[in-house]
Amino acid sequence: MTSQRIRQVLVRKAKPRDAERINSFDRYFPHLATLSGPKGPFYTQFVAGEIASQTSSRKVVLVAEEKGLIVGYAWSNPLLEAGPAVDLDLIAVSPEMRRRGVSQVLIASSVEAYRRAGFKIAVAAVSELSFKAFEKAGWDYAPVGHEIRWEWPGASEAWFGPDMLSRHHDRVAFLRLTSDAPAIHVQPKVQTGAIAK
Repeated sequence: MTSQRIRQVLVRKAKPRDAERINSFDRYFPHLATLSGPKGPFYTQFVAGEIASQTSSRKVVLVAEEKGLIVGYAWSNPLLEAGPAVDLDLIAVSPEMRRRGVSQVLIASSVEAYRRAGFKIAVAAVSELSFKAFEKAGWDYAPVGHEIRWEWPGASEAWFGPDMLSRHHDRVAFLRLTSDAPAIHVQPKVQTGAIAK
């Protein structure tokens, strides 16, 4: 039954004309409004511009549609200083479409897009509840209070951890996208400014 519901959902690359609908998801997730600031025509134009820049900026923005209506989206940004790594910043699904596999389809479609774009590592800040969808898609996670690190030549910021989490997330999910991806090390958060004894 779930696979039948999933088949009704079409996932495609977002287009600038989708910006207004993407912005409308703030009504389902009030914390999104506080993350992105005041909304209005200017913000919709900004989001449309960000979507239009997907190819040059290596962003990955996907929408899930059912019967022509956008019912969810996934927004990802490259971690510019971390080598070939990408952050799945946000997955949002409308309340009436939850528990139908839409998040799983968006995650799987994002992973396919990352591989095509040449990324080696994907990361995401997740909550205990949202991690279940990532886990079903084969992602692993760092325990609460831990960060992940990897080695990549020339990468100055090859890590992702608690400092990057909002108050709505408590852990880091990660996935090696290719067999030649660097090893990912999970460790307790490194305390900055601590004096070694």
